[in-house]
Amino acid sequence: VGVSYEDGCYLTRLLKHEGEVVVRIETTDRNMEMETYNVVADVPGGEVDDEYLIVGCHYDGHDIAQGAIDPASGAVAAMEIARVLNLLGERLKRRVRLILFGAEELGLFGSYEYVERHGDELEELRFMLNLDAAGREGRKGVFLHGHPELEPLLERAAGEMGVEIPYMQRVTPYSDHWPFFLKGVPCGSGGDPEAMRTGRGYGHTRYDTVDKVKLSDLREAASIYARLLLRMANIDEWPGRRLRWEEVEGFIREQGYYKTIALVERVKEYVKSWKRLHPDIKAWLEREAPYKAFL
Repeated sequence: VGVSYEDGCYLTRLLKHEGEVVVRIETTDRNMEMETYNVVADVPGGEVDDEYLIVGCHYDGHDIAQGAIDPASGAVAAMEIARVLNLLGERLKRRVRLILFGAEELGLFGSYEYVERHGDELEELRFMLNLDAAGREGRKGVFLHGHPELEPLLERAAGEMGVEIPYMQRVTPYSDHWPFFLKGVPCGSGGDPEAMRTGRGYGHTRYDTVDKVKLSDLREAASIYARLLLRMANIDEWPGRRLRWEEVEGFIREQGYYKTIALVERVKEYVKSWKRLHPDIKAWLEREAPYKAFL
């Protein structure tokens, strides 16, 4: 449920003065079984067949949002990257796989399904770049998910390209890089590591409309990430390494996400106790949540 900034401030003031506020919410939405798909396309490499990279983004929007920035700006950038890399022919040494993931907003279902079905191919995967909403305004950098050994590569690429590629070591469990990260695959996400944002803004609301998208940002995202992926695909000595589970778990604990998951479970148990719970909601709550893979 999204509320306006003014309503949020009003609730905050009530909490401050009253100490406890009871809110009654009635919604008219429904949960139902639907079919969704991952869209997969390979840009062939000219020399090496046993290694590849992935560039991806989900294509489903939040249920109340038009999704122009999240996810469409990133999906458009990813498709343009695949189109441009395909023009290189044999100058691209290793293949690059474009994946548009389905059902990300409901729980990363598309990316979890992909990782499960293609687990035997993950050893050959050099790097997974997630471009969720990467065409938004701001610098086009990379959040590296626990891979400091890739920092020199980014710095060298930025120097060769004559652009800034800011980076940061951080991971969140809220987008399609996450299932790959849990398997130890070197991965990162596009975005501005130093962007100053408060709250979600218009993200995941009906105001995420096409007028928020700037063509210059789409061009910049496609250009920078395409050239970065080209360098990652063509370098002979790949510096990235797979993380052991102990390292994955340590990185998660370091950033406090186990507390987040525990809180989600508490909320679910609380909601299950409601007397007037729609059968659709109850069935959805009883389904096995993908995030339980790392509880």
